[in-house]
Amino acid sequence: MSGDMTSAREKYKQALKIINAVKNHEMKFGGKTVVSVEAERIDIQIGLARAYFDQQKNLEAKVQAQQALKSFSHDRYPEKAAKIYNLMAGISFRERDLDKALVLAEKCLAVYLSQGFRDGISDTYSNLGILSATNQNYAAAKDYFILALDLHQSLGDVEGIAITHNNLGMLEISRGYLIEAITHLDKSIRNADLSDLFRTLTQSIINKGYALILLGDYEEASAALSEGETLCDRHRFGDLLGEVLWIKSECLIALDDIDAAVETAISAIEPIFRTLQNE
Repeated sequence: MSGDMTSAREKYKQALKIINAVKNHEMKFGGKTVVSVEAERIDIQIGLARAYFDQQKNLEAKVQAQQALKSFSHDRYPEKAAKIYNLMAGISFRERDLDKALVLAEKCLAVYLSQGFRDGISDTYSNLGILSATNQNYAAAKDYFILALDLHQSLGDVEGIAITHNNLGMLEISRGYLIEAITHLDKSIRNADLSDLFRTLTQSIINKGYALILLGDYEEASAALSEGETLCDRHRFGDLLGEVLWIKSECLIALDDIDAAVETAISAIEPIFRTLQNE
């Protein structure tokens, strides 16, 4: 949750090694069963796949997710299967296979609805919103995001609230409603900051900077983007650093500081190359 996916990934690998060495089907403490080894192993596999995904390591995430999906009975653990469908939908989205992503997301939603699992339903609504927005079906996207936001709020899920407000902010930017976009992004920033959700915080600040550029408020945009750049450096968000620097170069062009814009644009390429090399 702090954004250190490299450490998270290594801890998941250590946990998986330990759980695979357990002979029994249950872990006991004081004569009482405290956890199913199989259930714990699946959760670790999902966590590892998610850590790869959050690091933009899509191939590794896909392999890990597929291995997890084949390793257990979906009838016994339907919610865990749905989590993997959801993750694989995200991977397919990154691979630009929107049809496959949509099928997987709808499959995930069907499982969650049948189980009445509101956390999962809300997350899947968000994903369906992103898919709809990508297909430029903005009305459907907004409906999905509002459904997700209502559920996150009813559950007190601050992370989900922050992410969904960020999604709504980006949607309103796409629709050209910049004031509404900034309102959503400010709510995302506030919730993410209160809960130390550093990656969501950074992304929302960058998105706000972009919205401010489109509004023509270049000084405020520059301040927001500089804050986003600082957070990227602090938390080692290499992929987001390239994004914020590129947007910052656009802002500098608007401020007629061409030399700084060129230098910043060149700097934007470096973290992108580092991220690709790490994959």
